[in-house]
Amino acid sequence: VKLAAPSHKTDAITAAEYEIFYDVSPEELARALAGYNRLAAAPIVRKTKRSEQTVNLKEHLPTLEAHGVSFLARLPAGGERNLNPALLCGFLQQEFGLPGDKAQITRRQVYTITGDNFV
Repeated sequence: VKLAAPSHKTDAITAAEYEIFYDVSPEELARALAGYNRLAAAPIVRKTKRSEQTVNLKEHLPTLEAHGVSFLARLPAGGERNLNPALLCGFLQQEFGLPGDKAQITRRQVYTITGDNFV
């Protein structure tokens, strides 16, 4: 194993991309995401150690596109603007009945403020 010096500092992280898989039919996922895409706003409550904030998911994810039984979601990460993808899954369960316990979330990539891959 060869180790190299990091090319970015952790405070440069601004976003992370997740692939979210559901154990449902492709049609069921497509219907739920179509419903999400029709919404003007998608408010969620984000809890921090000090407070609760209402965040509009549509500001970060204007549309979602199903790829079979999964979809990609690029959310703010790092610092104060961090959004847990489980909040998105909870919203989809509450609004469209997608079972949150059937979701598998995999982080695919982390991005810096310049849009580069965080390495």
